[in-house]
Amino acid sequence: MKFNDIYPFVRFAARQNFSREILFLRTNIVSFDHRIFYCIKGKGTLYIDNREFPLEPYSFVLWQSGHTYKAIPEEGEDFVVMTCNFDYTNKNSHIVTPIVPSSEQKFKIDAILEKVEFDDFEAFNDIIYIKFLPQVNELLASIVDIYKDNLNHSQIKLRSALLQVLILTASYINDLLSNSYGAIISDVIKYIQQNYKKKISNTQIAESFSYHPNYLSNLFQKETGYSLYNYITRYRLSKAYGLLMNTNMPINRICDEVNLPNCHYFSRVFKKYYGTSPQKIRKSTH
Repeated sequence: MKFNDIYPFVRFAARQNFSREILFLRTNIVSFDHRIFYCIKGKGTLYIDNREFPLEPYSFVLWQSGHTYKAIPEEGEDFVVMTCNFDYTNKNSHIVTPIVPSSEQKFKIDAILEKVEFDDFEAFNDIIYIKFLPQVNELLASIVDIYKDNLNHSQIKLRSALLQVLILTASYINDLLSNSYGAIISDVIKYIQQNYKKKISNTQIAESFSYHPNYLSNLFQKETGYSLYNYITRYRLSKAYGLLMNTNMPINRICDEVNLPNCHYFSRVFKKYYGTSPQKIRKSTH
């Protein structure tokens, strides 16, 4: 999918007080559509696939369907967020009722409404976490209000506002990659994407760019939120996911194709990041 092909459908939007109203989100659940969380009051932590994302006012998180998550407010905090559940395409716009997330134990991969992979903006294939993004505050507030009022032509207004949120998010990421450090990290990311099929390590990447491994790893973590090792693994898994969905290639060959050490490791880390096994993904698509 191309970024310019986004034609979103907003299925749900609300202001939610996690410390008082949404107690069930303190245990792991899985969503069937894509999600945005935007903190407007208090502090807390959003856990997605066992990764921690600290939230405070103006923190923004976007992730695709199928990820396991929970939200925990800090002790004594009145933790309020704006949430938006949406599709990137309009294919399932006939499903207008909000879809209740599943428990981790009862989740079925084939119930996901859509799974998209962006060809030209790979950041949107992963979890996007921006610690401070006030630029989208008013737009998300308008999405919540429009959804609540449910007036004529509301979906047109919702689509327009959400598109602006996604464009601002993309612009922020581009700006990050174009600054002095960001340009270095952008080159490192391109290097990983071009060489993920090979055996690459932090040390080898650092040597390729004439940096000390610890310095480059810390810089990469600061600029992207991911360690070098984590990014390499997640990128390989995203490529493996595409092969599972779109080819009949045996799983052991997929491991070789994306340079993961063995099928046992592949299954373990795949389930950690996607909440299900490669075998279930394969069965759901064939």
